[in-house]
Amino acid sequence: MFNITPEQVYEAIRKLLPEMSENMRKQAEELLQRAQKGEKVDNDLIDLARQDNKIREALKRKLFPEVESRERLLEYEPLPGNNDNISASTTYKCPEPECEFTWHAPQMGAEPPLCPTHHRALIPVSKKGK
Repeated sequence: MFNITPEQVYEAIRKLLPEMSENMRKQAEELLQRAQKGEKVDNDLIDLARQDNKIREALKRKLFPEVESRERLLEYEPLPGNNDNISASTTYKCPEPECEFTWHAPQMGAEPPLCPTHHRALIPVSKKGK
């Protein structure tokens, strides 16, 4: 499914060296030296990274950034309530022509109250008369 080259693993591990424990860093550096000599040690480095959850997750983020972005997107949950096209700058007015009652939304998603005089739902000022 994913085509990760050994060089990508080596590069990601090099970037993670400062985050590793001293023992893990020494093992990783030894494996990276073997890689510089032409030996294929990417799987050994992955196995080493799996020994520490923090390093394993960091390696996964470096090798698969698009998966992390997709996972974050899937975790998104919008705020509850109906906030359809209501901005904090929206002004509402009673639909009765002679009424001068207006209300300004204090924050995004705020529900406008009923007109205290006519008990009618307020409408956005830009839509009045339509």
